[in-house]
Amino acid sequence: MVFLQHFGFRVLLCASVVLLTVVLLIQGSSQEVRALQKLEAEAGTGWHVVGQSHYVAPAHAIAFSLSLPAFVLTAPLRAMVGSDSLVFEVVFVFAVGLLWYWIGRKLDRRFRIVADSPAMTRSPLARMLDGMVFVVCLGLFVLLILYRSSVSTLIFVSTCAWLLVFLLLFGFSAFVRVRKFGDRRDVF
Repeated sequence: MVFLQHFGFRVLLCASVVLLTVVLLIQGSSQEVRALQKLEAEAGTGWHVVGQSHYVAPAHAIAFSLSLPAFVLTAPLRAMVGSDSLVFEVVFVFAVGLLWYWIGRKLDRRFRIVADSPAMTRSPLARMLDGMVFVVCLGLFVLLILYRSSVSTLIFVSTCAWLLVFLLLFGFSAFVRVRKFGDRRDVF
């Protein structure tokens, strides 16, 4: 508990999820190599083997689903340099670290594990942005539910989970403070 009081969730979540992501990326690379070797072995038997255009290892799918916002943020880089690039994986791991540090910081502030400095108080603009992100996430969640049939199960579950997390996170930040401060004009 002393570690949590000293460093908070921000360091604990960041370090643990970055470590898990690195392990999953390494495991996913070995899974892709084995799948490619298996495909080449089957092609050598004389049979016509129809392969996938791109194989996504289960470990990679789990790593990308676990930190979906970081994956969405780095997706344009993946399209430019390719999915097998070390540059993409390094930038993705860095984005995962930033994402989970930010989530840990939000949890620290929520549970008051690490003392807030006066500079960490919420400005009216930040609360307004929280409300806007809440509305966007709510709209995306409704669209995802409406068009469920065109999305794979893993992407659907991961996206729903992340949207619910963001709805709770930003909804609390934006609307609970409005109720708490009542008629103050500087809330938004």
